[in-house]
Amino acid sequence: MKIFKIGDVIYVPSASWTDELIECPVCAGTTWVLVKPVGRPDSEGSQVRCDYCTKYDGWGHSPGKVRDNWKYRAFVTTYRVDGVLRSETAAGEKVEYKCNATSGSWSTISQENAFETQEEALVLAELYAAKASLEHGSKKYYTTEHTRKSASWKVGYHQRELVDILRRYKWNATKLRTLVKERK
Repeated sequence: MKIFKIGDVIYVPSASWTDELIECPVCAGTTWVLVKPVGRPDSEGSQVRCDYCTKYDGWGHSPGKVRDNWKYRAFVTTYRVDGVLRSETAAGEKVEYKCNATSGSWSTISQENAFETQEEALVLAELYAAKASLEHGSKKYYTTEHTRKSASWKVGYHQRELVDILRRYKWNATKLRTLVKERK
């Protein structure tokens, strides 16, 4: 690889996630959810505002979209070389560049990440973005898809809760009827 000199411009590849709005998975972008009474599937039900996309939006209204922060994009940063650091290692000579970014902070760039043209750096940046997306995809699989083993437990739990609610509803309705009859 070419060894750059002080004053040379180098291009450094990178990748980062970007915010992307996707359709709300609960209301399908309509901002409304149909709620039906328990045990009465034939009833019309009522429409309520979607609480899921409201919480994700943060502005108190339901836009029908949620943020998906895991879309990676490739980009290239331009630096000016302000210093060249050379050191001997067991693997050979190691070259690093001290650069002053536009923000005023110093960055140390390894020789492997310093490119002469923006096009060369963009190729590696796209590889970084693809690798990050792949890694995130496997994390997302293990945090969402892989945990579906517990979905049957969740269904069972909520079914038991509904049965208990219906039992308590019937008991309270009976008590209420009894109290009304006693008052008459």
